[in-house]
Amino acid sequence: MWWVRCLIALSLVLLQSAARAEGLELVWAPPAVPVRSYVIERRLELSEQEFVAIVHAGSSAVRFVDESVTPGLRYCYRVRVIRSDGSSSSSAALCAKAEQRSEPRSRTLAAEAAAVKHTAPPAHGQ
Repeated sequence: MWWVRCLIALSLVLLQSAARAEGLELVWAPPAVPVRSYVIERRLELSEQEFVAIVHAGSSAVRFVDESVTPGLRYCYRVRVIRSDGSSSSSAALCAKAEQRSEPRSRTLAAEAAAVKHTAPPAHGQ
């Protein structure tokens, strides 16, 4: 698993974007001002598309897993904070590649037992 990190000057810090078995995970640090909500925005990395809102999250959210990604494609995300006074600002964009999901393999040993072997996908760059 690999992590992408970014710090921004708008008080909202998108800490990481990471490929996980269930999708791409975003983690951010909340700003020091009261927050009404967050808007997670996404686009394909090499596209000319604008960012599109894919989810609205409550004020206590600090993590989101995008399970709707297609393995092999690179996605860029940014988090927009909606402050209590109605103003908003966005984090810098972070991009990550959706990894191929590996499925656990199993074999039956007996009626009451099973062995499960899970092979994790190769790490980025290997």
